[in-house]
Order: sequence, then C-alpha cells, then structure tokens
Amino acid sequence: MSLAGYARLETAGLSAVESLTAPWIPDSEHPEDLRGWEWYYLTSLVHQADRTIPKSPENKEQRGFWTDDGMRLGIIEADGSWIMRDGETGADIASLPAESGPYLYWEVSPDNDRLAAAHSDGTVKIWDLSTGQISNTLTGFEHDVQIISWSPNGERIATVDNDMKHISEIGEKNSKSQIKLWDLSANEAVLTIDASGSNLTYQDKIAWSPDGAMLANGGRWNAQGLQVWDTSKGDLISRFTLPLQSSGETNKEGRNTFSAAWSPDGTRIAQAGYDGAVLIRDVKSGEVLNELKGHDEAVELLSWSRDSKYLASGSWDKTIRVWDAETGRLEGILRGHKSWVKNMLNWDPAGTHLISTEWNQTVKVWSIHRGGLPRDTRGARSILAGSEHAGKSFRGWSPKGDRFVTKDSANDVLQLWDTESQQLIASFKHAGGGVWSPDGAYLALRVKSSTITIWDGQTGRTIKTVAIKKASGPLAWSPDGKCIAYRHDGTIRIIDWQTENEVTTLAHQSKDHPLYAWNAASNRNLLATVSMADQRIRIWDIESGQVIDSVIAVGSRYSFLAWDPTGTRLACTTSGGFQIFNWDGKTLTEDLIAAGHSNETMWLSWSPDGNRIATGSQDGNAKIWNSVTGQELLTLGGHLKTFVSAHWHPDGQRLVTTESMNGQQAPNIYLWDARKGYAAEQPAPDLNAGNAP
Repeated sequence: MSLAGYARLETAGLSAVESLTAPWIPDSEHPEDLRGWEWYYLTSLVHQADRTIPKSPENKEQRGFWTDDGMRLGIIEADGSWIMRDGETGADIASLPAESGPYLYWEVSPDNDRLAAAHSDGTVKIWDLSTGQISNTLTGFEHDVQIISWSPNGERIATVDNDMKHISEIGEKNSKSQIKLWDLSANEAVLTIDASGSNLTYQDKIAWSPDGAMLANGGRWNAQGLQVWDTSKGDLISRFTLPLQSSGETNKEGRNTFSAAWSPDGTRIAQAGYDGAVLIRDVKSGEVLNELKGHDEAVELLSWSRDSKYLASGSWDKTIRVWDAETGRLEGILRGHKSWVKNMLNWDPAGTHLISTEWNQTVKVWSIHRGGLPRDTRGARSILAGSEHAGKSFRGWSPKGDRFVTKDSANDVLQLWDTESQQLIASFKHAGGGVWSPDGAYLALRVKSSTITIWDGQTGRTIKTVAIKKASGPLAWSPDGKCIAYRHDGTIRIIDWQTENEVTTLAHQSKDHPLYAWNAASNRNLLATVSMADQRIRIWDIESGQVIDSVIAVGSRYSFLAWDPTGTRLACTTSGGFQIFNWDGKTLTEDLIAAGHSNETMWLSWSPDGNRIATGSQDGNAKIWNSVTGQELLTLGGHLKTFVSAHWHPDGQRLVTTESMNGQQAPNIYLWDARKGYAAEQPAPDLNAGNAP
C-alpha cells in the first residue's frame, strides 16, 4: 500500500496505483478485508468521472442524454423538469420547470429533440424539448405504461403496459403484457403484440433493431429469455436463453435476461443476466460469439459505441466495464458510482465519453481516455494506418520530432516521413539502419552491408556515400556527430564519416556480435558494449582502444544497451526486464534490477529526461518504468507476440511502439500518450490541457 502511495506521485503513476491496490481486494481465498481508508482514497484517484451531476434535493429519478453533435448534455427528472448543459463545461444552457410531470416512465428520441413520457392519467405524451410543447398524446392503454422505446428513425414508439399492480405479484400469476407500436404521424397504434407471460415491468427495457424491423425484450422476471419480435407482423422470430451456470440451477428456461442491446451495425445482439455475464450473439444464427465475464453482480445496462467496436456494461457491482466487442477483451473499468449503475448508460457520438446514472440518481460523465481505461492498443492511435502501409515498422524519431523513419521489409525500403502531415519525403532501396545524427541534420543508412549512405535529415537528399568493411547490426553516431560506429567480424569499427578515415578498432574478446552504445556526456570518448556470448558489459576508451571497466550483466539472448542522457547510468535488458548500472567515470556498479515481462525483453530506451525507461518484449507488451525505483508505471499491451520496440518522442510525452512481422500478420505502429497510456492525437496537442489526473 505504501508503494501505491508513492506511485501516485510519479509521472503516469496512477496506472501503477491500480495494479498495486488490486491484490488487497478480498476474494474467496482471502476473505478478510484488510483495506483501510488509504485503499479507498488511492483507488478513487485512479477511477474518477469527468463530472458528477448530483442527485436532486428531493432524490427524484434523473436520466441524461447527449445531443447528436455531442456538444450538449440533457438531464431530465421524474417530476417533468429538465435542464440542458454544455457537454464540455457542464454550464447550464437552458431549462424547463416541472410543469409536464410527474412521469411514470420516459425516453428521449434518437435525435434528442423530443421526450416520450408516460403520465399518471393513462396517456403517453410526446414533448418538444426545444419549445416545451406537446406534439402528440397517445391514449387507449388498458393499464399503466411501464416501458417506452423509440424506433431508430424516431417515427414510431413501442410501449408496454400490463395488469400488474406491484412486482410482488410476480410468481403468483403471469402478467397480461402488451407491446404496442405507435405511428406518431398518424397518432395511432399500428400493431399490438401479446407478450403475456413476459412479466415486463418498468425495471426492464425493450430495444429496436437498427433497421426498425425487429424488437427485442428480455425481462428480469421473464423466464422465456430474450425474445425477438417482427415489428411488421408481431410474430416471435427468435428466443435466446442464457445458459445455466451449474447443474444445481433449477430454472429450466435458463437465466433471465436483465438487459439487451443491438449493435449499431445490426449484426449482433448483447444480452446480460443476474450473474453478471454478458453474451454477444450473432443475430441471424443466434451463435454466442463472446461471453464477457468480470462483473460480480447483475448487469442492468448495455450500450454499444456507434462504430459497433465497443460495448459498455453497467452493473449492480457499481462499476462500468468497457469491452472490445470483437475480441471480448476487457478494455477498462470505471469505478466511482456509490450504488447500482442503472437507468441510463450511453456513449456520446464521438465514442470518447460515457454518461451513466446510479440508483441514488447521481449522473456521471466519463472520459474513456482516463480513469483506468485502455492501457493497450485500444488506447493507441495507429500511425500510417491503412492497408497500403501494412508491414512497415518504426525505426526512430528525428531529434526534433518533426521527422520519423520506417522500414518496409517486404519491399526492402527505408522511408523518411514528415511527422505532422505523415507525408512520405524520401525512400531508399536495400537500406538498413536509419540512424539520426545527434543534431538531426543527417541520417545514416547501411546499404548492402559494405556502404554507409548519409542522407539530409530534412529532405532525404543523399549527401555522401562511405565505403566500409562488411558490416552487420546497427549503426551508431558519436555524440559530436563526427564519427559512426559499426560492427565487423566481432569488432567495433569507428570511422570519421567526412574524411572516411578509420579512427579506431575495438577488438572485442568474444567473436560474437556485440551491441554498443555511445556515452552522450563524453563527447565521443566512451563506448559501452555488451557481448551476448559472455554477458559482459565493457566500457571502452576510444582514444586508447582499451577497456576501462567491465561487469557481468544478468543479460538475455537479446541484450540491448542504452546510456541515460547524463551519461552516469547504463541500462541493459534482461530476460524479463532490465538492469541499471551507475558509472562514476571509472567504475560500473549495479544500481537496480527490474522485472515484469513474461518473455524476452528485446528493446530498451530512456525518456529524454532520464526519469523513465521504456522496454519492449516478445510477450506482446511494451512497458514504462520509473528508472529511479524500477517501479512499473504502464503496460502498453495488445501487440503481436513478437519483437516489440519502443521509441520516445523528443517531448518525452509520447511513445511509439512497433511490432515485427509474425508469420503472415503484418506489424503495426502505435502512438501513445506515454504519461497515461492513452491515444496521443495528431497533430500533437498540449497533452496537459484538460487531462489532469
């Protein structure tokens, strides 16, 4: 718990707080609750809503809705009053006093311009939210209206009325429920569906398919499962039950469906029940595509993002979970409600915010870019998205961040790009490397293993071609930009690229393929190498060609070296993390060892300020660490389980990760907000604006 307290003070530390506090949650193996006030305080910092709209003084039911442009937020109370607020600031724009209520049940139209409300006088009225006037009055109900649902085009509504006076009657008899479909232009019912036995109440919902051709209802007291009706004839088309969880369950019809929601593309339907599981089904076949498990109690609300990619679920366990609807992966958990999440859960049109209400009628607005949401590729923005860019891997930023380099391995082409416009500047065939000089003026490429070509770092124009010994591995510029190091036959060769003279040769004792890194603070006098054969790190004096000091590293099969910006600390990858050594000018001493990857760590880089380290692993994750404590701050997951590299932007706030080819799967390039693990916009904004934890 103390570590979690310290983590909150670190850059992006709130993400570490979540992982450090999670083990304290009681479970079946550890039922004793040892959490003190510190636990609740720290977890509340991680999962905060953007805004909380408090319940009304009279504790009246409230629901919220977004306008189509996502710029306004409406709050409606059961007494008939409503208020319109600015969606960004929460400031009041317009309001209507409680002159139209009270409401027994109400729903806002898809265009958010009208309100359909069931009144205690046995009518349903349609209210114009811009004028406060009634446009339709629907009559002819046998009993109080319990449920209302708008058709997707807003031309029809569905209502449910039944003969139950109180929920306590359920079990004593099956209710006589009617679903009526109303044509608002004609102001009359055009279809009545006999849903007797469904036991639908005001606690349930009915949902139109996106094309309006079908209507689905579940019902927490409806043992018949999820029913799908034809809206033109009233016929029952399908019935989907939730499977029994154990042989001890006696409900032969399966678990009751508390909630159901169609995907906006109309191909899938989600249903959820009392035990917290959520099923996603194929509409045509009824096949279960995904079962989403994680909620501890009943799921009452389901809401799809408008692009049908993500599903949000609201539960009695007081949390909202966001899922990747295609893969079934949990993307994040929103905590902060103090009672059941019920009545309302909706995405904004852009898919960047959710609005939710709880049992005590508090309304919350959530940003999906904070509060524990995605720390994986759901939260990353793809660079060079599109099939024409498939197979490209990221090779590095220019020192100013205005250019970057990619490698198209399939076509053996190195490419130079403009960061802001993502326009291609230049290409070079049969090239490797792509390493920037310290000032960003030049780019060094290794061509056909025996030539180094120097590009202009802005235009991609060829400046010079230098003949070298047959080289392998990476190139490395000296800190003063005058020399380039390369590997040849177990040695490190250093040349002056302008005169083409060889400055020195470092005769590595092990004839393998050592990796190397210049010490930026030493001008060009110090070079560190690590041998994969003997796992020894050596510090070389360039002028004399002699080893100053050496140590044995923990090491891995893919050792990678990097100096921090001050030249006083040297990091080396290990099999599951990294090791840091301190350098005092004469001697290397071990500082710390950090571990957290489940497979080989193959990449390591320091943030520009030296406070953080980014690593990439074959486990499909990149991680960001506190370089002083070794504490893991963020996990950026979801990559292919292959070589993952991580490259800091010069501003220290963004990170690019890239994958290598994995069989037939082409690699992707992702851009992250490295402080929080969420999407970094392009062009780059002020990442501090409006994003305080």
